[in-house]
Amino acid sequence: MSVSLKMDKIEYRSVIKLFVKEGLTPNEIYSKFIKVYGDASPSFSTIKKWVTEFKRILRTGVSSAVPCNILYRVSSFLVFIQLQGIENKKGGVVMAE
Repeated sequence: MSVSLKMDKIEYRSVIKLFVKEGLTPNEIYSKFIKVYGDASPSFSTIKKWVTEFKRILRTGVSSAVPCNILYRVSSFLVFIQLQGIENKKGGVVMAE
């Protein structure tokens, strides 16, 4: 059985987040990825984007990945549907025209 070193996006982000917490720069993080994963590494621009995002989260404590007002609207809509019992026979939501 062979072991693959291929990582998915979430794993890349976790490693980038760890390196940001350790104080590494985007260039240092990119170099580490290239050394270990070669061509399978995320691009420098991807690493730089996530470094910027994680630094902002560490500074403010708020993620911009999904704005809070969108989550609030979606959850409010789902609660409304559940309370109203608006479902079709297959359990799906019936949308008004």
